[in-house]
Amino acid sequence: MTLRAMVQRNAARMGQPLSGVSGWRPAFLDTLSIPVFRYLWLSNGLTIMGENISRMAIAWLVLELTDSKLLMGIPTVSQLSPSFCSRYSVG
Repeated sequence: MTLRAMVQRNAARMGQPLSGVSGWRPAFLDTLSIPVFRYLWLSNGLTIMGENISRMAIAWLVLELTDSKLLMGIPTVSQLSPSFCSRYSVG
């Protein structure tokens, strides 16, 4: 049985007519139609992006001021160590 036939059979079983695979989209995208979840997902993505930009900017600043690759790694390690330790100590 082909993938297209399986998708059409499952859609028919769920009562959703499927005209073609091109109109089909993954089910996890349906959750983005909920505004609160969409804002949460967007804000989380922007927060992670901002944290990474901040880490890179601090490391770059230390490299520019000291011209030492070893000293450049110290702020990054100090920023990442609390999350690393808590992630693996909790289990």
